[in-house]
This record gives sequence, structure tokens and C-alpha cells, in this order.
Amino acid sequence: ADPVTQDLLIGITAELEKQRWMFEAENWPRD
Repeated sequence: ADPVTQDLLIGITAELEKQRWMFEAENWPRD
């Protein structure tokens, strides 16, 4: 893959990881 595509994929992956982290943090069971 060319560098631009690589950058896009890395950016998208990072964004998804962040979304997932936020989601899990919000839904973490607190007791």
C-alpha cells in the first residue's frame, strides 16, 4: 500500500480504537 493509504488506515484504526475505548469506559459496570 502507498503511504497515503497507510496513513488513512492508521487514522481510521486509531479512531475506532478510541470510540471502542470510550464506549467500554461508559458501560463499565460500577458497583
